[in-house]
Amino acid sequence: MGDLVTGAGIADAVQGMDAVLHLASDPTRPADDVRSAEQLVRAAAAARVGHLLFLSIVGVDRIPYPYYQAKLAGEAIIAGGAVPWTILRATQFHSFVDWLLSRTLRVPGLILVPAGIAVQSVADGEVAERLVGALRAGPAGRARDFAGPEILAASVVARAWRRARRLGRAVVPVPISGAVARAFRTGANTAPDGDRGRETWSDWVRHRYAVPGA
Repeated sequence: MGDLVTGAGIADAVQGMDAVLHLASDPTRPADDVRSAEQLVRAAAAARVGHLLFLSIVGVDRIPYPYYQAKLAGEAIIAGGAVPWTILRATQFHSFVDWLLSRTLRVPGLILVPAGIAVQSVADGEVAERLVGALRAGPAGRARDFAGPEILAASVVARAWRRARRLGRAVVPVPISGAVARAFRTGANTAPDGDRGRETWSDWVRHRYAVPGA
């Protein structure tokens, strides 16, 4: 056990490791993510770890969201450190999109989605498979982006989710202003030229919300 923010216990945790997979993150405390990367790189270098693999997010270099900016800073720390590294950027997980849509249920009768924004979410398990493959392959620098098989409008995503959950609600696109929303509208969160997973959003939500015995 250790604390990545303070560095306490991290030297012992990485001692004798051939590779370290850095997945720890807290979107509510982006500055802590930067400190965590610094602490981990320092400890891994001292322990002569042979490979540091960091999971990042597609669009961190183009979307001015504090959490994304912290991820980008983490990438720079890892790439500039003394430990051989791989950085894999992935699009949003299907499970995260599911969580975001679930939060809209607080508005009675509606499913509100951002207008003009597309999503290319990917199955969590397929990202895990990609990470395992990257660990086996060894340090590779910036790996190819990994994304879901489809780029879908947010309204299409919401309707598939609504069907799977058997909800009698209207899907309503809502205009969102600001620099972050503008970046999303340009498709900065998608990876049309990246490698793609297999499980579609529709298949994922059907499995997620399948009625037992149906």
